[in-house]
Amino acid sequence: LWANCHSGYIIGVTQVGIYFAYNLAVSMFHSQAPMRAQLADGAKTLGIGLVCVLVGVTFNPYGVALHKNIFETLGNKIIIDSVVEFMSPSFHGGIQSTSLELFFAGILGALVITATQSGLPRALTIIAFCHLTLYSIRNAPLLVIVAAPFIACLTAKNRLTEILGEPGTQDPFWRKLLNSFLVRSRRMDEQEQLNGYHLLPVICVLAFLFISANGGNFMGQQVINCNYNPACFPTKTLLSASKLKADQGFNHVNWGGYMYFANRRPVYIDDRATFFEDFYVRYGQIISLYPGWQDLLRKDGVNWVLYPKSSDFSNALKQSNDWRIADEDNVAYLFVRQTPITKSASVPEQRCSATEPASQRKSLKESNRLSRYIRAIHR
Repeated sequence: LWANCHSGYIIGVTQVGIYFAYNLAVSMFHSQAPMRAQLADGAKTLGIGLVCVLVGVTFNPYGVALHKNIFETLGNKIIIDSVVEFMSPSFHGGIQSTSLELFFAGILGALVITATQSGLPRALTIIAFCHLTLYSIRNAPLLVIVAAPFIACLTAKNRLTEILGEPGTQDPFWRKLLNSFLVRSRRMDEQEQLNGYHLLPVICVLAFLFISANGGNFMGQQVINCNYNPACFPTKTLLSASKLKADQGFNHVNWGGYMYFANRRPVYIDDRATFFEDFYVRYGQIISLYPGWQDLLRKDGVNWVLYPKSSDFSNALKQSNDWRIADEDNVAYLFVRQTPITKSASVPEQRCSATEPASQRKSLKESNRLSRYIRAIHR
């Protein structure tokens, strides 16, 4: 199920692999025979689990090709070095980098104050995902998923009293506040252990379901709003585009999923396009204004374009006599062709001939990749 929903399924595979490797290695070198036997049994169970996981994740519409695509994408230096979400995090300000720094501080703080041992497999898992996060910012959510329970387990039993000493009447304000927090935490833990039935969460879930079933309204007030943010998505221009023929449109790659979800109509492209490399290159050639980009639009029979305002592609369409702005909102222009055309195969594609020198074919291939990844798709 996870492999069919999100590429983060690699978390499960990685964790099982780390625990399997740990149990296998320690079972071979532990000095005590009973412990070696126990760890060997654990390694056997985890090994079977790892095989089942590896087989299970192949049950998706693409089979093994899904994993091949992931490794090929991550192994492409142009993608890793040029696409923002694959780059290392920048710690030069911003809410995202600051939050990541605070999270790292939370991990270190938990290791300092904990009164329990973290365990080598869990520590190796945290180290692995810290490395992945520093290698690529898109892995930060995966680190949070893995490390948040780790921090909670470490801080549940802490030695703050041992570190700071016993509380006294002359303590400063911050120490009194900390002591109050620790006392309340212990009381909450004790209360949680007494409760076998958590009524409040059940009430909250039922209330949420009731309000959601009522369209997000509660006592005449809109308390849940699931609409898309008009500051980020072309909510107004999409309404105008929905009146045009879907098979004659061209859209921004990151809006394809939103457009389909909102209108349930075919789109030119969406962000799953890495599965269709040739088409993705074609898209990159168009929006990066590669020589012949207008011919490619004519060949595809494109009569309207929905694209972000702050882009070279939109500026080029604004300056072209073939296009006019039919509508606009905070983030997008809706361009409509002055004279509609029909899809035709008469316009030749910009392709490399097999009779050209190998150096020219390689140069064009690299140019396509640069158009695809650097100048266009994540602008």
